[in-house]
Amino acid sequence: MSFELGDTVRLKSGGPVMTVSRPGRVTVGGEEIGGLEPGKVFCRWFSKEGKPGGRFFDQEALKLCEPEE
Repeated sequence: MSFELGDTVRLKSGGPVMTVSRPGRVTVGGEEIGGLEPGKVFCRWFSKEGKPGGRFFDQEALKLCEPEE
């Protein structure tokens, strides 16, 4: 599965809802033009205390989810 900028995701094992801020490889017209290492996605989130966080995840460890309101 590939993710797009702005998708809301969660680890399959649980955790906070996160926003994809840098998807994996960028593809234009069927050709890869750069981006991150294949299979990696950078996500950002806020803890319950309001502290920002962010890190790279393997895209296989993530699932799409509905944004929390």
